[in-house]
Amino acid sequence: GPGGALSRLWELCCRWLRPELRTKEQILELLVLEQFLTVLPGEIQARVREQQPESGEEAVVLVEGLQREPRKHRQRGSELLSDDEVPLRMG
Repeated sequence: GPGGALSRLWELCCRWLRPELRTKEQILELLVLEQFLTVLPGEIQARVREQQPESGEEAVVLVEGLQREPRKHRQRGSELLSDDEVPLRMG
């Protein structure tokens, strides 16, 4: 039921975020990184996740590198967002 789902989610979050080992800032970094990755187009998100960035800044560098790739090296149907197009959902 709902209580079990909440308990399982809490357990999974603790295993992922490891609050006993990480500072608040490190946990926030992980949360912000995850949210940033979710706003990327599917193929770009997959390619960035493959590199397993450890910070938002590292993820941005990876996205910028992909944006610089010549179009012929990208798979068909992939589009990268420009700086103005990334829909960051803040607040």
